[in-house]
Formats: sequence, C-alpha cells, structure tokens
Amino acid sequence: MSLAYVNPTFKGTIFENIKERGATIGGKFGKMVCDKSEILLHDMLAEYHISCGVIDGVEVDEEGNIISIYECGSGIHLGKKLDWDHFNKIFGKYVFSKEVWTDHLKRIIILAGDYDEEMLTSINNAKSLFTLKGIEIIILKTFKIKNKITVERII
Repeated sequence: MSLAYVNPTFKGTIFENIKERGATIGGKFGKMVCDKSEILLHDMLAEYHISCGVIDGVEVDEEGNIISIYECGSGIHLGKKLDWDHFNKIFGKYVFSKEVWTDHLKRIIILAGDYDEEMLTSINNAKSLFTLKGIEIIILKTFKIKNKITVERII
C-alpha cells in the first residue's frame, strides 16, 4: 500500500481542529488508534495519573490493572516527529513506574506524525528486550491521503 505525505498535517481533514489531546481522547481518532493497536476502546482511560506523571492513555483489564500504555507525540496535528521527551517519558519514566511495571503489562503504544531513524533504531532495540518480558511494542504513524488522516502500524 502506498501512503502519501511524510509528516502529514491535519489541515483540511475532519481532524483539523484537534491537537495531541484530541488524538489521545477523541472518540473517532481514539478508535483508529485502538483498531490499529488491537486494544479495546471501552477499556481505555485517558490522561491517566500515576506517581511520576500523566500517561496519555492506558488500557485496563477487568480488575483495573494496566495492560497497555499509550503516548501520543506532541505536535501530531502538524505531523511532527516523535520528540525525545515523549520517547523518554514512555520508555524511561512511565513503563518502569511501580503502577505500570507489573506482570499485567502487555503493550506499549506510541503514535506520532513521523519518527527519525535513530529513534526507530532505539525502538527496535527496546522491542527485542521487552519481547523477552512478553510486552509488545506498537508504533503508529499518521498518514494523509486525499485529505483523510489514517493511522497505520509501522512496527
């Protein structure tokens, strides 16, 4: 499948009036993220506060255990690449917090307009380590085709 536009902006699309929060908690956008991550939208909690910060979203099981964490890159509406601050939040700060680093954690999900090669290499290296613990890393990217934003899994 050929996808157009590197670093797609939301301008001229149904999502042109949303930013990072809308891509995190918006029902229509959130559904795209959940569909591509194979998680259940009705089990997602947005703006989830833990001891070391606020995770953009978590998926919880029936007992309230965190089974997935989700971080959306800043400037997603402008097609910006994932910044190192958001990368470090999810792979350094959040995942190893006492609330998240449990035997229940199954997925780490990141969404951005794009990623630089160094970051993708780091993510692939982290993926091999997290796989040993049974944790899947899912990397999502936005694309724009004929004024329609889509979310696709790239890792």
